[in-house]
Amino acid sequence: MGVNSLPLKKYDLIVTLGYGFVGNWKLSEHVKKRNELVAKLYKNGVSKKIAACGKWAMKWDKEGITPPTTEATEIKNYLIQLGVKPKDIWVEDQSKDSIGNAFF
Repeated sequence: MGVNSLPLKKYDLIVTLGYGFVGNWKLSEHVKKRNELVAKLYKNGVSKKIAACGKWAMKWDKEGITPPTTEATEIKNYLIQLGVKPKDIWVEDQSKDSIGNAFF
């Protein structure tokens, strides 16, 4: 069954998580596919708000590297490309792991 054929409940928020960068600080195909589903749920009225979560992987800190962007920012940018209104996306860009996603 596709998203369009399900009787969907309404929720206050859809939370979407990062999963590390690939290449030149880009989102992986896995994360892009996840957020394509998030955008579809948003457009189908499941929620009017989305939380894009994630700073970057802790390994970058250990290696002394500061990425030029955060996963949450790149997720927000991708969701906007997919038709989500910028005002409906909350950016949580402090977490570096799943526990941090929940905490922040």
